Order: sequence, then C-alpha cells, then structure tokens
Amino acid sequence: MARPRIQYVTPQRMLRDKRYSAAARRKAVAEADHRGKILGLRVVVIGFIVLRRRELRDPSFHVTWGDLIDVCRRAVYVHDVAAQVVLRPALTVVPNGTPHVDFTAISPNVWQRDFGLTGYEQLKRLASALAFTDKDFIVPVEEALLAFMGLMHRPGRVSNELLRRLGVSWDPSKASKVVNKFATAVASKFQQQLEFDGRYFKAPWLEQAAAATRAKHRLTQGIIGFVDGTAQLLCSKGQGQQNAALSGNQDVRACCLLLLSTVFRPFTCSLHQSHVLDYQGVVLPNGLITSFCGPWASAVHESRVVAEKNLVARLDAALPDEPQYKLLGDLAYTRSDRVTHASPSSKRKKKTQKQGAMDRVYKSLQVIVEFAFGASGHGVTSRFQGVTQAPQLRMRHRPVECYMMTAILLSNMLVCDEQTSPVAAYYGNRLRIPTLQEYMPNRN
Repeated sequence: MARPRIQYVTPQRMLRDKRYSAAARRKAVAEADHRGKILGLRVVVIGFIVLRRRELRDPSFHVTWGDLIDVCRRAVYVHDVAAQVVLRPALTVVPNGTPHVDFTAISPNVWQRDFGLTGYEQLKRLASALAFTDKDFIVPVEEALLAFMGLMHRPGRVSNELLRRLGVSWDPSKASKVVNKFATAVASKFQQQLEFDGRYFKAPWLEQAAAATRAKHRLTQGIIGFVDGTAQLLCSKGQGQQNAALSGNQDVRACCLLLLSTVFRPFTCSLHQSHVLDYQGVVLPNGLITSFCGPWASAVHESRVVAEKNLVARLDAALPDEPQYKLLGDLAYTRSDRVTHASPSSKRKKKTQKQGAMDRVYKSLQVIVEFAFGASGHGVTSRFQGVTQAPQLRMRHRPVECYMMTAILLSNMLVCDEQTSPVAAYYGNRLRIPTLQEYMPNRN
C-alpha cells in the first residue's frame, strides 16, 4: 500500500490500495492508460512528420513498411511506460468530515465500543487531569486523547478506520502525527511518576495495603504489593522488515540477514521466538500500578532490572522505619529485605506445614501483576489492545515504548475515575482507590 507521501505508484499497487473505493482505483488507472495513449499518438504523428520531411528533402529516400512499423513500435513502448505511472489521487477518508471532532455526534454505544469510555464527560475529566494545553498539540487536547484511545482501544485499528470513527477530515498522516505526539508528550511528562510513585509507599497507604493482603490471606504478613515483569510484542523482522530487505542477489540477502539479526537479537525472546520489550510493574492491592519501569531487551533478567532501577533502595528510602513491609515477586527475583517470594522446591529439604502453606499462597498471588494487565474489560491490555498488536508496533518507526507508558498512565486514571478494579475487588476493596484529582496533581 502506498504511503501518503508517495504521489506516483504503479497500477498494480493502486488497485491494491484499499483506502480508495474500487471506482476511484479504476479511474486512476484508466487515466494513466489514457495519458499513455495520448503520448503514443503524439509519437506516431511526430514520427510520420519526420519521415515525410526526410522524404521531401531526399528524393532517393522512400518510406517503407519497416519505417512505419518502427514508429508504431516506439509509440507502443511510450504508451506502456506512461501507463505504468499512476498519479495517486488526494486521499479523503471522510468526504464530509469536519476539521474537529463533533463529540455530540458520538452515541453512548460508540463511546464504549470504539473508545473504551463512558462518554464525553469522562473524556473531559481525563483531558483536564493531564494538564496539557491546546498549544501542545496540532489539535485540541481532547481530540488528541480521543485519537489515542480510538487507535489503541480496539485491535487492528488503522488510521483511515480511526478517521471514520472520529468523523474528521484529517488525512492518515495527520492522525499518525497526533497519536505519536500525544504518546511521546505524556510519556515524557509523567515518566518519573510512572517509574516510582512514592506517594503510595508511605503511611497510611502501606498500613491499609498490608491489612488488605493480610485480611485475604492471613499468612501474607507485611505484603504491600506485587512485582513482576510483563512483555510487549513487537513486529518481528519476518513481518515486514525482512521481506523488504531480502531482494537482490545472494550477497545482498546475506548482508541484510546479518544486519537484521544484529539489530533485533537483543529483543528476541528465546522462549517464544518473537521480538519483545520487557517492563517491570509494581501493583498495589487496589489495582494501581505505582511503579512501571522499562523498556529493556528481553535478554535482561528481572533481578538485574530491580538492581538497575534501584527499586530496593527506593523502598528503603521511602520506608526507613518500616522494615516489615515487602513486595511479593516470583523466583526470578533475588530475595532481599524488600522483595520476597516462595521458597524453591527441593527434594532434599522438606518444608514445614506452615512454610508449605505460605509458599502455596505466595505462588497463587504471583499472577496479580498479570491480572492487573490482562483482566477482561479493566486490564491495561484489555483497555488498550493496540499496545499488544505486534504487526503495528515497529521499532524505529513508531514510539512503541511511549504507547505502553501512556496506556499505563491512562489505565490508572480510568481506575481512579471509575473507582473500580478487579484487583481491588479481589481484596474486598479494603485499600482505598484515590480519586482522579488525588492521583493527577496539577502539573501546569
């Protein structure tokens, strides 16, 4: 499919461009063929004139059938070449679209189905809490936020389909710029808050968090949250980059394969043989993701992530007088004063009945982070399914890590605005969910 900035394409490529109607595609190809016929006719006329003048100047020269056939052959060649150059018409996705989104034209069902929101009032609350101004983007903040929600909420969303949902007269290039600029601005502005939100690692939040986990499982003494890693699938070199590079002779193919394997090796997961970015998240019993770090190449171990981001040191600094509070992780993390996990299984060392019961509880709670990410209708990857659509996430073409960071922040904001979360419901809503105003202080 031709990119918006490409003005001339081949007939075959034009006929495959689904952004245009079938009639528009056939018309563009027919116009190119018509231009080729006109150029071919001009070649014939000019050729006949040249032959006739030569015949008049030189009495010994006579026009033969071979000369006429040669002129016609040249005319056919010019026609064939000209017909292979199709002028791509201007793309208008929404014929009667408006420069700005008409929010009143969006029905309640469309709000929930296409954007994952309850309505315009919720959109205004979220946009106001982000504390951006309309000058920060090429469109108003509310429209930029709605474009991101529309592109990421449902899988397989492409720009022209998004524009039809919004009902605007933008072209796909502008829609892409709006979404990418919004994601980059949000990730840059709230990066420190996302990496470690120290407000929720202080009393009375920790006391309520420990009480919530203890009320659910009496063996979880001092557990205030859960730490684990999550992965974001990327577009692999077999889904576009490799096909574009593997053209030409064998030497070129070998060099391209070597280059692609060198570029993408750090992001290759040996378990699933796919390209991924790894992140680390900390989830509290109310469902808030209070620490989200990354991305890292998939080859980086989770214990190294904890060390690089100084998670233990940050917890010690936030809890200097509270040594009993800890995070629960899995066996990939090194056990320390702030991170604990179930004891590894061993045939040589028998566990006591209490230790065995505690390990079973710990192992059952290791999925809390993934539950916060993947819970149907409420998890991050459920609200923003676009961040997991690997064919659309091409590194060095799109800010894929900013997509994930923005989705995390907006997911937390939606939890605070709706005051509900599957994780909070699992713990009986014993740990209060902050309001949207509490979670998003004014950052103007």
